[in-house]
Amino acid sequence: MQQDRIWQLMSRKMAGEASAEELEELEQLLRQRPDALFTMEVISSIWQPQQQGSSDADAAFHQRWGLLQEEPPRQRRLWPRLAAAAAVLLLAGSFAWWQWGRELRKEAVVQKSEISTRNGSRSRIKLPDGTLVLLNSGSSLVYDDEMNKQKVRQVEVIGEAYFDVAKDPERPFVIRTEKLHIHVLGTTFNVRAYPEDRYAEATLIRGSIEVILPEQSNRKILLQPKQKLTVFNKAREGKPATPELFTVAALEPIPVADTMVFAETGWVENRLTFRNERFEELAQKMERWYNVKFEFEKPALKEFRLTGALAGESMEQALKAMQLIHSFHYRLTRNSVIIY
Repeated sequence: MQQDRIWQLMSRKMAGEASAEELEELEQLLRQRPDALFTMEVISSIWQPQQQGSSDADAAFHQRWGLLQEEPPRQRRLWPRLAAAAAVLLLAGSFAWWQWGRELRKEAVVQKSEISTRNGSRSRIKLPDGTLVLLNSGSSLVYDDEMNKQKVRQVEVIGEAYFDVAKDPERPFVIRTEKLHIHVLGTTFNVRAYPEDRYAEATLIRGSIEVILPEQSNRKILLQPKQKLTVFNKAREGKPATPELFTVAALEPIPVADTMVFAETGWVENRLTFRNERFEELAQKMERWYNVKFEFEKPALKEFRLTGALAGESMEQALKAMQLIHSFHYRLTRNSVIIY
């Protein structure tokens, strides 16, 4: 309460509204609170001086206040300069702190959107910059709602997505996955990066992309059209951490209904296409495609190699067609397929 009263009286005194009784009260309080006396001195040193018409009560207060100060006259004369410098530094620091906080708040309110697809479904998205994205089953895409205002257009992908990137030479487009960082300006390509798969892939259809491998000391690889980069998962492959855990190969189309289709991008045309695929890996794709779960009762069946394309076939029709290539049996339950 006493401190509040001191501030109240100080304010009235600075405004020139304090009566003689209030100045007397302030003088008594300042005698009891030397710290408040110092604060009063600093404030007064940077306060606009009163005009010549100051009251007698004000003059009396100055006379009594001077008696309270025990510093030598020369030291007292230094206080206004020191206080003014401190005030300037305080104001400058406060402004810098406010400006920094303002920038942090501005960054904090950046809104991001996430699009996800369930197994058995696919989505088509047009990003704010005009980029077209086709999102495959069991995948997700995260992007900045105001990517048009950013120096770098950046998105994050889990799963598989096909990009037709809007050209903008001034603002590169970056796709980030766990295994791959892809830098482009304007091009068409496919990225596959399911966490549970043995490998991640970047497949270039048109244009050029630079792929950075963050786990290999930011190694950079430039892809040409009709090339794909495959990065293997070290843990699943059981290989040592060497720089050769990736391959670059040319795309090899396969014939489907008198047309040539790339296995890497066939899903864009609603075809599940596979070339010399291990049955276990194909089963992972079919799980996402048909929203079922595969189980192998015999481990040897996982190593069967299969080539073909599925376009509109039911799960059972697909399995019957695959039986023409390799001999195996299957059993269907409500949400799973047992291979034996």
